[in-house]
Amino acid sequence: MAYQPKSYRKFVATTATAAMVASAVAPVVSAASFTDVAPQYKDAIDFLVSTGATKGKTETKFGVYDEITRLDAAVILARVLKLDVDNAKDAGFTDVPKDRAKYVNALVEAGVLNGKAPGKFGAYDPLTRVEMAKIIANRYKLKADDVKLPFTDVNDTWAPYVKALYKYEVTKGKTPTSFGAYQNITRGDFAQFVYRAVNINAVPEIVEVTAVNSTTVKVTFNTQIADVDFTNFAIDNGLTVTKATLSRDKKSVEVVVNKPFTRNQEYTITATGIKNLKGETAKELTGKFVWSVQDAVTVALNNSSLKVGEESGLTVKDQDGKDVVGAKVELTSSNTNIVVVSSGEVSVSAAKVTAVKPGTADVTAKVTLPDGVVLTNTFKVTVTEVPVQVQNQGFTLVDNLSNAPQNTVAFNKAEKVTSMFAGETKTVAMYDTKNGDPETKPVDFKDATVRSLNPIIATAAINGSELLVTANAGQSGKASFEVTFKDNTKRTFTVDVKKDPVLQDIKVDATSVKLSDEAVGGGEVEGVNQKTIKVSAVDQYGKEIKFGTKGKVTVTTNTEGLVIKNVNSDNTIDFDSGNSATDQFVVVATKDKIVNGKVEVKYFKNASDTTPTSTKTITVNVVNVKADATPVGLDIVAPSEIDVNAPNTASTADVDFINFESVEIYTLDSNGNRLKKVTPTATTLVGTNDYVEVNGNVLQFKGNDELTLLTSSSTVNVDVTADGITKRIPVKYINSASVPASATVATSPVTVKLNSSDNDLTFEELIFGVIDPTQLVKDEDINEFIAVSKAAKNDGYLYNKPLVTVKDASGKVIPTGANVYGLNHDATNGNIWFDEEQAGLAKKFSDVHFDVDFSLANVVKTGSGTVSSSPSLSDAIQLTNSGDAVSFTLVIKSIYVKGADKDDNNLLAAPVSVNVTVTK
Repeated sequence: MAYQPKSYRKFVATTATAAMVASAVAPVVSAASFTDVAPQYKDAIDFLVSTGATKGKTETKFGVYDEITRLDAAVILARVLKLDVDNAKDAGFTDVPKDRAKYVNALVEAGVLNGKAPGKFGAYDPLTRVEMAKIIANRYKLKADDVKLPFTDVNDTWAPYVKALYKYEVTKGKTPTSFGAYQNITRGDFAQFVYRAVNINAVPEIVEVTAVNSTTVKVTFNTQIADVDFTNFAIDNGLTVTKATLSRDKKSVEVVVNKPFTRNQEYTITATGIKNLKGETAKELTGKFVWSVQDAVTVALNNSSLKVGEESGLTVKDQDGKDVVGAKVELTSSNTNIVVVSSGEVSVSAAKVTAVKPGTADVTAKVTLPDGVVLTNTFKVTVTEVPVQVQNQGFTLVDNLSNAPQNTVAFNKAEKVTSMFAGETKTVAMYDTKNGDPETKPVDFKDATVRSLNPIIATAAINGSELLVTANAGQSGKASFEVTFKDNTKRTFTVDVKKDPVLQDIKVDATSVKLSDEAVGGGEVEGVNQKTIKVSAVDQYGKEIKFGTKGKVTVTTNTEGLVIKNVNSDNTIDFDSGNSATDQFVVVATKDKIVNGKVEVKYFKNASDTTPTSTKTITVNVVNVKADATPVGLDIVAPSEIDVNAPNTASTADVDFINFESVEIYTLDSNGNRLKKVTPTATTLVGTNDYVEVNGNVLQFKGNDELTLLTSSSTVNVDVTADGITKRIPVKYINSASVPASATVATSPVTVKLNSSDNDLTFEELIFGVIDPTQLVKDEDINEFIAVSKAAKNDGYLYNKPLVTVKDASGKVIPTGANVYGLNHDATNGNIWFDEEQAGLAKKFSDVHFDVDFSLANVVKTGSGTVSSSPSLSDAIQLTNSGDAVSFTLVIKSIYVKGADKDDNNLLAAPVSVNVTVTK
């Protein structure tokens, strides 16, 4: 539905020349209200305040001696000159906040000023005195080629504009010979320039022509003019001027013609005999204007059929289908249980209708157009349930549901088990997403039925809310099942049934051995003249299994000089009477028996068999050593790498320290043969290192938060001394954990508009985002957020998204804020990069939050907005009233894990600046 009153006509004129008219009204606030206004500034500041262009920097301070930015100057000028800011063409500057771009756009369109570089306005740069001179000269079309400047600091580029201001006494310079050309203009001087320019008595020029209605056009001049009448004006295209009325301020004339203008027709108005108050007559003046009519304004709801949770906006358009700029909307709902609407009078873009529950409600839109005309329309909104779209993510087999992943997110991260052994019964933990969001529990099978498609292999049954699968004894293969839920939806899944594990073979932990024929000092020494061999019984899947009593394993050698020990009298090993999966035996070399031999380990499936099922051969090389040989080297059997994250990894081979007293160290003769086993007498780190140290004979991490702060691997050299011999070994140290190693900051301008209920925004919230719980999925069982909802409108954040992106050493983005699994239910901002509670780490990070070293520049406060000059993350931008604003340049120098050194552990490659505007 749309409201189209035939009697309503909205008139707008587009002009070919810039529009700038300043009319004085009695000021509510005056220079007397400010404590910093000297007498020479009073009239100028009274004028600025009277136009409503500015209220000063605070209630008691105008900021007379403060510099003014180009952006603030543009806003004040556009207001003073009453430009049509809402219809100005976008000038394309990327450094101007959206809420103030219209003022800059209007000045550029009017030809008053331009940018400093392509796409850059220099919004937060101070305005210089010569730049201000150019603005005034351009606006009022002032020229003074015949003037000689007394100033020595104005170059040829700026001289024409300064000459114009000097001629018309807008300025007298800073001194008799200095204009202060490149100095930044103060707010007081800025006010004086504007005030004097408005009151100059120049030769008349037309600066604006605007059609007021269908038969009247307003002509605005750059200065006050003497009395005129209809004979001073002419309009082309067959129109006759019937009346001309000079305004009270003598700067504009309303010209009436004999018949209505033609729509979209361009007209030229000619003015002759126009004089200023000094009696100077202007040459013939012309101006152009186009008359366009906007009628039948249409108010429409974008969508009157909504699903629960959906929103709809409105449009207010003219007969050409263009948005009516400046319209305001106030919405009301007949039933807020079904539909809620935006509160109070808002802009068209901010007007929202949100569906809450299924049903029908009337929404009334009261639209106030820019000229005060009010339109009212009522829409019938129908709300329906969101169709639930369930997508199965898979399943895993568990012994019971208490061992199952807590939710769909945890399931997707976990290893899936889809196979089972014959004879076993397992519980099926199945997981879904609904409308793209993870479920917080496994699928509930209550009231469902299940049918086995391969009952010979396996069967299934529903037990309360659980689904149990039993693999039949002696069977193997794929078993599929069909589940029918109470809503008659069906789902199939397949389990891989494996045969029961049975003893299949054996394996040995060494296939070749080198032994010395004797150990210095005598006796049998492990690793020198003796080697212990481990034998494991394995099933058909390669996993260890109890050996049992059915078969046997023999260990034999036919090599003279090799002695087998730790075997039974019949050369068998019995695996602890079959109750163990492993056993071991020992090979010993005999002095002076230098041989290359072998040991055979044979597995017999049945103890009575005479032919082995498999044979494992171990080659043994015995070398000759002399008991009195001089040791010349060391053989150190130690890990080549330490990982500070080893306590959190699944591999038992990972270590985070090396105790050289516990590793195997042997002396070597000149041929590299082992002589004896020794212990270290000294262990020394070569050089210094920030992360690792040697304490006693232990190489270890220093314990200075390396798990959090170590972001790259390196190698240290360690000197180990034993039996008077020193050997240097390299050891690599790493951190396999994914920790912050670098950060980047989005540098696009940020604009935040606070909700009416919010009066502040902390810098922590600005930099890392304000968490919006309504956009997140919460697992009530763990009372934490587990994911960002698929329907989230802003990736889980109430206002701006985080400015910071963090990556680990591999370049992988580290989830932060709303994307952290296990985010606390009461989290207010996104300053977090890991949840240790859900991860259950054995070794924890020093901190999972960031700190930021930052400062502010170019701070501009509007209304009662406040901000600290040297804020911390916890400090806030305070905005109490609607219309309050604070803009600034946020300079971020360092981002680092909380508690770390801001310089040594800075994640940023270089400082970054971001232009920020916060409004209410």
